[in-house]
Amino acid sequence: MSSAELTLGTAAGCPSAEALVAFIASRADAPQVAGHLEACENCMLAVACLEAPDTTLRERTPRALPERVGRFRVLRSLGSGGMGDVLVARDPELDREVALKLLRTRAQGRSWRDEGRAVARVHHPAVVSVFEAGTHEGVTFLAMELVKGETFRSWSRDERVTLRDRLEVLLEAGEGLAAAHAQGVVHCDFKPANLLVDARRRARVIDFGLARPPGTGAEAGEAMRSPEGTPTYMAPEQLRGGAVSPQTDQFSFCVTLYEAVLRRRLRVDEITPEAAGTPEFERVARTVPRWLRPVLQRGLSTDPGARYPSMAALLAEIRRRAPRPHRAARPLVLAAAALVAAAALGALAGTALASHLGSHSPAASVSAK
Repeated sequence: MSSAELTLGTAAGCPSAEALVAFIASRADAPQVAGHLEACENCMLAVACLEAPDTTLRERTPRALPERVGRFRVLRSLGSGGMGDVLVARDPELDREVALKLLRTRAQGRSWRDEGRAVARVHHPAVVSVFEAGTHEGVTFLAMELVKGETFRSWSRDERVTLRDRLEVLLEAGEGLAAAHAQGVVHCDFKPANLLVDARRRARVIDFGLARPPGTGAEAGEAMRSPEGTPTYMAPEQLRGGAVSPQTDQFSFCVTLYEAVLRRRLRVDEITPEAAGTPEFERVARTVPRWLRPVLQRGLSTDPGARYPSMAALLAEIRRRAPRPHRAARPLVLAAAALVAAAALGALAGTALASHLGSHSPAASVSAK
C-alpha cells in the first residue's frame, strides 16, 4: 500500500499520509489540515511518525564555507541543521578549536541571541558552554565549546556499549536538562543527534537553538504551518504549537530512552496510556522491559500534566526501577579478603597445633603427674 493510500486516525475524513507529509513540508492547505489535527489526536501523533528522525522542519541549503568568521579561522564543516551550519574553527587569540555555529534568521520573531543567552544561563558539565556571540559581514554566529566525540545515536550502536552504559549517559544528559529547566530554559529539541558522548563517555547536550522559556509557544499563524523541532521526538503540545514546559523535554527524553533500551525506533502513539488495551499497544508492550513500562507510559502521556512533575522526578524513577548491574568484587578487595582469610586460618591452625603439641610436651606430662 502506498503512502497516498494509507489513511491515519480513526475518524472519518482523516487526511492521508501523503497529505500529512505535504503539510509538514508546508505544501498543503495548512489551515484545513491544522484544523483537523486540533480535533484528531491520532493524526497529530502520526505527523511525528512521518518525519525523518534527524531532520527538522526548516532544513535549508547550507551556506558556502567561509575562510574566516570574525577572528575565527574556519577549518572544516561539522554539519548543517535546521537552525544553522556548524563549523570547526580556530580561535587564534586563545589558541583553541571551537564549534562555530552560523545562525539563520529565526521565524516567529525570536532573536538569534536566544540560544547563546539560553546556554549561558546553564552551568552544568552535561551542557556545552558558549564562549562568544557576534556578527560578521551580516552573518550571526555563536562560538561554542567543541566536543570531540560522537552522537549518542552512533555511539550506542556499538555492540560493546552495554545497557548500563547507555543509561548512565542518558541519565547524565537528563541532569543537564534539569539544570536548564532550573534556569527557565526548555530545550525543545532533545534527541539522540543532539546528545554527544565525548572521549571520556560523558554526556554533552548540544543545540539549544529552539530553546524557549516555559509557558511560551509558537506565535499565532505560525504554529500549525511549520512547527520547529524534530517531529519524531516532539511532544504533542509542541506539535500543536502550544505552550512548552519542562514536561515537553520529558516527552522527548522518554522517546530517546525507549530507543536507548530497545535499540529501535518508537512510534509515539504505540505506547501512550491512551493506546492502552489496543492490540498494537499489547504487542509493543511485550517487547518493553517491565521496569521501563510505567516510566514510558507516564513520560509519554499526551497530557503534559500527567507526566512527571520534574525531570529530577523522572530520573529518580528510572534509577529506582532500572536493573542494577551484578558487579564483581574489585581485585584489591578480593586480595585483601584472601589475606585476612589466610591469616585467620593460619592463626586457627597455629592455635590447634600448639594445643596439640602442648598436650604431649614433657611439661604437660610432669604437671599431669
